[in-house]
Parts: sequence; C-alpha cells; structure tokens
Amino acid sequence: MILTLMGHILRMRSRLALVLFAVPSMALAAPDLKLELIAPKELVKVTREQVAQLEKLPELIKDLEAARKKDHSDLKALESGIAAARSIEQGINLTLRFTNQGKAAVQLFYGGDTSRNGLKIEGPGAVDLPFRGMMTMDYRVPKPVEIKPGESKEFTIKSFAHGTRDSDRWFVFKTGTYHATCQFTMNHNEEKIELTSDKAAFEVKVE
Repeated sequence: MILTLMGHILRMRSRLALVLFAVPSMALAAPDLKLELIAPKELVKVTREQVAQLEKLPELIKDLEAARKKDHSDLKALESGIAAARSIEQGINLTLRFTNQGKAAVQLFYGGDTSRNGLKIEGPGAVDLPFRGMMTMDYRVPKPVEIKPGESKEFTIKSFAHGTRDSDRWFVFKTGTYHATCQFTMNHNEEKIELTSDKAAFEVKVE
C-alpha cells in the first residue's frame, strides 16, 4: 500500500511538472491587442509631375497582365512604364499602433516572413501597384516585440508599402479625401492572429 501511495505521489508530481513546463512565461500576441492605423493630419501635397505618370498606372497594369498572357511585343515598354511609376517616392507614411488591452504582456512578431500588412486605400485617385518580380528564397526572421499591459508599440508603413515583404505599393494622384485600412496577419509557429484597423482619413491636394 505504501508503494502504491508513493507511486501515486510521483505520478502527480510528474503531471504538475509537465503543466508548469508547458505554461509560457509570456503569451504570444492575443485578441487583447488593438490595432490602430494613423494617417497624416496635415494636408498631403502631390506634384503634377507625379500625377502625369501615376494616372496612367491603372491602364498600364491592365495592359501588362494581358500582354504577359499573350507574350505581347510591347511587354518591355509596359514594364518600363510601370518601373518608372514605381520609382516615384510620394513620401506619405502611415503608422500602425498596437495596444495591449489585456492584463498580461504579449509578444508581437512584426516584420520578417511571419507577418503581413494588407493595406487598402479608397479615394478618387488611388491605385495599388502589386509586385510581380522574383523574390529571394532566404527566410527573414522577425524580432519579437514585448508589449506590456496598457502599453502601445508603433510601426511605420513607409510610402504605402504593404503586402509580402512590403513589395506592393499604393499611390494617389488626385485631389480629394482618402480612407485607409490595414489588416495585419501573423503566423508564428502555431500562433495565428488577424487584426483589422478602423478607417483613417487623410486629405490630398495636387499642385
């Protein structure tokens, strides 16, 4: 009976040790995170020289997709026009703010190949230029960022860059009001989260 009791105690200790070992010291990013997208408050100015190239983008992208399917002779000319537009730096940045509304610290794996920003811009002259080139095969490891309870961390989206490895870009080429939203997705080990921001408005003027 004594041996049976000792065996029971040992099994209980083993189970307790396994439970304690399985509990992480810090949780990964959880639903307690709130995502905000912050747009420029000041008027954004776009030059007419930029507009002259950017307003052709929607048609260029459409023609390029059709030309690639047919191996069209104007493929290089179309790619050249899109490359010229891609080289334009409008210098309009957005800010992503992650706020921990929970009671425990969380880890956010932002950047690298485990997360992605899906940016969407609506307005009278907004066009998304997807990247269609080759990417390197190297794996980009993100650095974990700790966010304590009640704390916020901010990251900059430079020049409307988004998508896989920030290879896609938005451009604006008309005067008016624009609204931007961002869907952040993270896949790290077995942890997956999706966060979507509210709309952030900004004003653009062509001059």
